[in-house]
Amino acid sequence: MKRKLTLLLAGLLLALISSMNQPLSACEYPSTLLPKDVPATFGNGSLAEFQQWVASNLKYPPQAVEQQIQGRVFVQFIVDKEGKVTNITILKSPHQLLSDEVIRVMNLAPRWNPGIRDGEPAATRYSMPLDFKL
Repeated sequence: MKRKLTLLLAGLLLALISSMNQPLSACEYPSTLLPKDVPATFGNGSLAEFQQWVASNLKYPPQAVEQQIQGRVFVQFIVDKEGKVTNITILKSPHQLLSDEVIRVMNLAPRWNPGIRDGEPAATRYSMPLDFKL
């Protein structure tokens, strides 16, 4: 019994040593050889930078000021394969006047660097809050 176990272990050790000299293939180790997915980036790469850009371009709607409307608007959007901001959707808003202003500014957004998936340009979905305070 001990002799069989010793022969089995010796065979496994020999197989392991002989396989160490063979090159790795992409199929065996895809996570180490393929590029990682990278989300779309704005400017220096942060969503906070884009959020700041949007906030600096927002104009408080005069009717919202008159009616004392304020609050947080949650917007979702997609940066497509060309880096364009598309599919702008308001997820939550205290009033339509504020939603319309966010959509107006988002449609003016400059191009981003598109995301990368498996080495190819890919769309990336984002959502962010924007505050309107009087």
